[in-house]
Amino acid sequence: MGLNGPRMRAAGPLRGRRILIIEDDDDTREAFRRLLESRGAHVMVAADGLEGLVQLDRRRPDAILCDLAMPIMDGIEFARHMRSDPRYRKVLLIAITGRGRQGDFTDTWSVGFDGHLVKPLTEDALHALTQRLARHATSRTGHGA
Repeated sequence: MGLNGPRMRAAGPLRGRRILIIEDDDDTREAFRRLLESRGAHVMVAADGLEGLVQLDRRRPDAILCDLAMPIMDGIEFARHMRSDPRYRKVLLIAITGRGRQGDFTDTWSVGFDGHLVKPLTEDALHALTQRLARHATSRTGHGA
């Protein structure tokens, strides 16, 4: 009953979506990877913002889930770099972080994050995140319809 088998990846609301997870905590990164793959996504991972920039150029994700507090390059700096490149302006960028003060929300919005979720995520928040990821990718591929 593994969540990461090929059959699980082929079905689900995120089927065919490319999602990059940028998270320095191995257990958290793996949990998100398994969750998203179980819903059909193709998942790429990075342990910090610098590695995330490499993955971004290499893989062209539809959406990115990014922690804020990471070594080498944090999520705020990653977002600044990413949003300065016109190729990535329409990529959905969501902060998933333990930081939940008002100033943290302001910081993420000011550098171009599209959402800010505070860990640990509830089941409802995970469901809403999946729906948002599915809607965003559909709207990007469905323009002109």
